[in-house]
Amino acid sequence: MRFRVESTQPNEREFLWDMLSIAEKVSGLVLLNDGTDYDLIGGTAEHHGPPTYADNHNHFATADVRTNIQRIATEYHRQFPDELVLQINDMSLPLGGRFDIDGHWQGNSNHQYHRQGTDVDIRSTSIPDDDRYKDANRNGRYDLGEPITFDLNGNGQYDYTNSAFEEICIDNDVRRPRLEHPGVPGREHYHLYFHLYD
Repeated sequence: MRFRVESTQPNEREFLWDMLSIAEKVSGLVLLNDGTDYDLIGGTAEHHGPPTYADNHNHFATADVRTNIQRIATEYHRQFPDELVLQINDMSLPLGGRFDIDGHWQGNSNHQYHRQGTDVDIRSTSIPDDDRYKDANRNGRYDLGEPITFDLNGNGQYDYTNSAFEEICIDNDVRRPRLEHPGVPGREHYHLYFHLYD
């Protein structure tokens, strides 16, 4: 934000004006470093924070969110060791605030919930549908087995779900794991809300 201060009195002697720049900052955000149970993605030239930041500038969060996303990734990898590790995309920028994935930095941002370090995007294509798994040995794990299907809404159509992943999220303080833009290539992803907004 930039402010310019000048006199509103037309008869007053002209005086020097000055500009003041103010940066929006959320205190206490920490970087999610590389890990063995997840991959960090995003942060390309077209999908970035302000260009003054280093390469990994889109994986900042509050300390609690960072801890919980690490736990989610570890538990997911434990339950699904043969699958890809979670691919973690945008969280927040180093100072929080506006996160414009289009790189225009003006007007409305498409990432309005990524301002405070309490939201995380996960690439959904790295998460297998539960229909690929079945507890064939009844050992409490998601073993590869015969496909299973769910008629979640009772409409006679079988829906595929990622309920195992969603349960892991909820067990680690995610208020709402939501699949956004389902079926849209390049846009489908899980948005993990660690904070619910009004």
